Amino acid sequence: MTALQSRARGAAGSVAGALLAACLLLAGCSVDQEIAVRLNGAGEAQVRVELQPVFIDYLLALAEIADEVELPDDPSEALFDVAEVEAAIADWPGVEAARIATPTPEQLELDLTFDDLQAAFAPTEAGAGTTPLISLTGGKRRTLSVHLDSDNYSQLTALFPVLEHPLVISLGPQPDLEVNDEEYLEMMQFVLGDDGPPAILDAEVKVRVQVEGSVVEQQGGELQEDGSVLITIPLLRILVLDRPLDYRVVFE
Repeated sequence: MTALQSRARGAAGSVAGALLAACLLLAGCSVDQEIAVRLNGAGEAQVRVELQPVFIDYLLALAEIADEVELPDDPSEALFDVAEVEAAIADWPGVEAARIATPTPEQLELDLTFDDLQAAFAPTEAGAGTTPLISLTGGKRRTLSVHLDSDNYSQLTALFPVLEHPLVISLGPQPDLEVNDEEYLEMMQFVLGDDGPPAILDAEVKVRVQVEGSVVEQQGGELQEDGSVLITIPLLRILVLDRPLDYRVVFE
């Protein structure tokens, strides 16, 4: 392994929390999530993240510039630092990691439990006064809502401060810069190379929501035969974020 690769592994470890946040919005990743929510707001989530080669190359190149501390020279070492991911989850109130695994160097698998889904995403002072990212309202009939726009994006950075890390900040939405899809892809071609735009266009964030009871209404997803709701979001929509993203599941 070259010195560049070794330094890159150090850089990847230092941004493990940001890679965890990739479960939501990072370029260069394939993301699959399954979330089970009970009426009281508690539940479980299974998350699988796989880094694509174009994003790994980006980390390698920026790690050379950052000159991060080298880690052991082991070519089989995972790009995700399990200890740092575990520490990031430990700082998330009401959320625990039942399992963290790296089946391959570029893959991360998480089994999480949470006491209260809404409380886990409750706005901090930085996000006060804006629409919550996730809300769970109602009594016997509950409404799970997800809303992401340029105004409440700061709630994500409050929950995951590592999103401000220079290794990843240029890949996410730019609140002070309005761009369309074509302009964003042109920027990503400059940042990630010619393979960047196709990787982004092919990438999707898939979230399967399984609720206690039955779904009586849903918006922005597809009701499945097993009673779950499958939400599929083109990654480009999250990265550009030029219009609000809204999803809702009503269950009882």
